[in-house]
Parts: sequence; C-alpha cells; structure tokens
Amino acid sequence: MPAPARAITANVPRSRRSMRRRSGFTLVELVLVMLVLCIILGAAVPQLRGFLSGSAARDAATQVVALAQYARSKSAAESVVYRLSFDLQSGEYWLSADSADGTGQFAELGNDFGQYFKLPQGMNVTLERVGTTNVASNTSTATASDIDFRPDGTSDPVVIRLTEPITNIETMIAAPAPTEPFRITTAQEVNDQ
Repeated sequence: MPAPARAITANVPRSRRSMRRRSGFTLVELVLVMLVLCIILGAAVPQLRGFLSGSAARDAATQVVALAQYARSKSAAESVVYRLSFDLQSGEYWLSADSADGTGQFAELGNDFGQYFKLPQGMNVTLERVGTTNVASNTSTATASDIDFRPDGTSDPVVIRLTEPITNIETMIAAPAPTEPFRITTAQEVNDQ
C-alpha cells in the first residue's frame, strides 16, 4: 500500500523545503535596490532639467516658422500684405493682414492663425534685420517689431533669436534674403550668409 502524502513530504530533505519558503526578496534586498534606483535618478534628474525648456524653445520656434510660412503663402494667394508682429516685452506674437483697401491698416485674421501666441515663460526674443544695423529686442525701448510678407513672395530679411534664460540655449529662425523662406538655423549658417 502506498505511503500517505505526509509521509512523502517527511522524507524530503529540509534544505529543499526551506528553499520553497524562501522564494521572495528580503527587506534588506528591497531597500538596497531602492537605494541604487534613487542614486541613479539623482544623477539623471539634473540632466533632464533643461530638456523641457529646450523642448519649449523648439516648439516656439516651430510655431513661428509655421506662421511665417502661412503668411507667405496667404500673401501670395490673396495679393495682400501679411504681417507677423512681435510684442517683445510680453513675448506675444500674432499675424495680421493689410485691409482690402490697401490703406496700411492691419486687421486680425479671424482664424486660428490670427490668434495671439505666447513664448514660453521667461524666453527672450530678439529680431535682427539682415543687412541693416536695426536691432529690436525686448531689452530695448521698442514695444513691437513687424515682419512683412508681400504678394510677390518676398519678406523682410530677418534673424529671430529665441533665448531660453535657464539653459541659455539660443534657437535662431532666419530668412537671410527676401526670397528665402524662414527656417530654424544655426549660428554658423547665419554667419556664413
């Protein structure tokens, strides 16, 4: 007759039974793993500090380029002067169009592209006219600066510098010639023009 089940487990060596009970982690092992993770995160977080602000600068630069491209294409399609305006003190920027009668009175667009956009908090903007000594920035007395897009497909040649104050990263948007489209660029490319 076969032996009862408890007699079989009684014959299993103690070391094998104790191994089955010890299949989890001890509190000391868990604390050590948490300590190692905290040290790794502590080293990585300062590196990520500038990531969000750099991302915000790239997003703002992409938005400005999109508005400039829209203004250029709409100006040519409608034979109307479009204007990209910056309020350098508040960091706001927007598009407007010349009134239909050609009086030079610029009006809001009345669509999503005509809304007021805002640069990320603390970001500085500087507009530098290419080929002139005229520089407008939010540290000067100028309250606004405009870039005109004309029906013949040309625009004011300008370099827009967006500077993030925490990381001091500068993002440049340039249209160095009246016929060139606006694009995000590097300092080297601007200097080579």
